[in-house]
Amino acid sequence: MIKRPALAIAIGLTTFIMTIAGVLFYQLSTIGVATSGAEAVAQPAKTNTSVQPVSAVDMAVPTPKISPEQAATAALKSTPGGRLLRAPELVNYMGITAYEVTLSTGLVYVDINTARVLYNGAVPAQSVAQQRGEKEHKAEHGSIFGTHGDDDGD
Repeated sequence: MIKRPALAIAIGLTTFIMTIAGVLFYQLSTIGVATSGAEAVAQPAKTNTSVQPVSAVDMAVPTPKISPEQAATAALKSTPGGRLLRAPELVNYMGITAYEVTLSTGLVYVDINTARVLYNGAVPAQSVAQQRGEKEHKAEHGSIFGTHGDDDGD
């Protein structure tokens, strides 16, 4: 009688372990794990999976209708005060081929066909200066809640 529960437990554990192994194998095969340790060391880990570089191996890479210079111009127009830090690169941004433009104030993604800004992660330099000016104004003149003391006008 003790043999039946032991057999059921063994079958259950085996099924569980095989399911976990299958899921792990599937996950590892879909993310493209390197086949050797040397290749794994040579490839840096990607932290942002929504933006991926477009390589020459990708067969479905459309030909850009705008140049990298036009993408940089569009990014700079959308972020006054920003400076271009490096040449724009083709990337896959959320399923859309785009230029990743690195500015001194952050990243901007520009559509390769329309020059439309898909995402502007850059902080305009003007707003940073504006915030500094507001802090200095508050320090000099107090807040809007009257931290200057009693000024009754007498």
